Amino acid sequence: MTRQVSFLDEKVSEITAPLAHRMRPKSLQDVAGQPDLTRKDSWFAAMMAEGRAISCIFWGPPGVGKTTLATMMADAAGLPFSHLSAVSAGKAEVQAVVKQAKQQGQTWLLFLD
Repeated sequence: MTRQVSFLDEKVSEITAPLAHRMRPKSLQDVAGQPDLTRKDSWFAAMMAEGRAISCIFWGPPGVGKTTLATMMADAAGLPFSHLSAVSAGKAEVQAVVKQAKQQGQTWLLFLD
């Protein structure tokens, strides 16, 4: 069984990481746009400040920050993060992530892109 892997799943050297990965915003204050999510009094900022993560849907064209926000959510909550492509991943890949989370006995953030 193969698992989809991305640069988000691994700690990659800042030198060898792709430019887009190195330039990715690290905090909500660094995110341009999306003021409903990124302003200090937003529900998203409050959730991150509390170290929680909830089920949510990020919708939009490529490049608007969906993956970045999901990564920030996982980091703020201290959760393991798995990134799967909704185009190429199937039921088996999703089940593998769920199984791994259950085996480790912890909450997991699964991002289907």
